[in-house]
Amino acid sequence: MEHAWGAPVELAGIPVAPGDLVLADPGGIVVIPAERADEVLVTAERIAATEAAMAAAIDAGTPVSAVMGRSYQELTDVQH
Repeated sequence: MEHAWGAPVELAGIPVAPGDLVLADPGGIVVIPAERADEVLVTAERIAATEAAMAAAIDAGTPVSAVMGRSYQELTDVQH
């Protein structure tokens, strides 16, 4: 039975509002509040570009130890 349309809900204790992004894969589910979506997408694109450049460097013969340096560590230190 439908109780509401376009109303906030709670999933497993996490509030989800209309307009929020809900992404899922076999590893889990993430809810991105609508007001942070642009920020999260910019960060995700930066991480993806950095990882692609790292993979290209490895494919070109750069040792993994040289590629897995500070730039990769910075990826995991994204500010919230």
